[in-house]
Amino acid sequence: MRVGPLSNSKVISLLNHYFIPVYVSNEDYFGKGATASAEERVERQRLVAEFGNKGLGTGDVHVYILSPDGHAAAGLDIGSAMDTNRLTQLLEGVVKKFGPRSGEPVIPPAVQSSMPPADSASAVFYVVTRRFEKNSPEDFPGENWIVLSRGEWQKLLPPQAANPGATWILDKEVTTKLLTNFYPPTEDTSSADRNHIERQELRLTLLPAQTGVSRARIDGSLKMKRSYYPGKPDDRFVEATLLGFAEFDRAGSRIQALQLVTKDASYADGSFGAAMRMIQPATE
Repeated sequence: MRVGPLSNSKVISLLNHYFIPVYVSNEDYFGKGATASAEERVERQRLVAEFGNKGLGTGDVHVYILSPDGHAAAGLDIGSAMDTNRLTQLLEGVVKKFGPRSGEPVIPPAVQSSMPPADSASAVFYVVTRRFEKNSPEDFPGENWIVLSRGEWQKLLPPQAANPGATWILDKEVTTKLLTNFYPPTEDTSSADRNHIERQELRLTLLPAQTGVSRARIDGSLKMKRSYYPGKPDDRFVEATLLGFAEFDRAGSRIQALQLVTKDASYADGSFGAAMRMIQPATE
């Protein structure tokens, strides 16, 4: 059951007024880049074991509700939690059992994905992807950020003295960096790259100049193998055609804007969409 606007607002209201929502990432607890302290890891293990022993279910994607004294109180698997009625009943039942007073959110809502640090000589791009499949975790968007150094974004620039109609194919390494996040959300425990690109191309075509700006059309294609689960190879592929544009200063020496979207994109047996735009152009 897809979460509708009205029922969704009820869930959000319950969470905001009676609970302190928290999420944790496996990446913080497992792998070389794990940042969780030893104390946090022990506490996580304790909670998972307690939920399992009480028959409340466990899982990497699971609703864990703790009592005011920090013990397992209620749980719901992700499939059941996507049924808004079941999730609402669970939350209302916990409120009735423990009787918390209604209050404002302890932590104000904030952006969950923010622009990474980048110097003024770098260009920053924002990528968002979403799978077009209802009742699936991939129905929610995924976000990524890309930073190109001066030497990298300069490869997007038109050839010197190029006339309208001139075309150029973007450098392979820069193309890989721009397109490697063009896949719908998958299960991850780290940011390690597990993509295998079989075919990729971004071709730019210079258009007639306008006042103070040069513009190029971008046509692209991508075929990339990406497993859904880390450490579990499979035969799922991303296949996409892309369309976009780039704008340069009149001299063609600096990129001012770039947007790129999927015209058609599929992953495994479903379709998805992806869009990228430049957030911060280089100023040096």
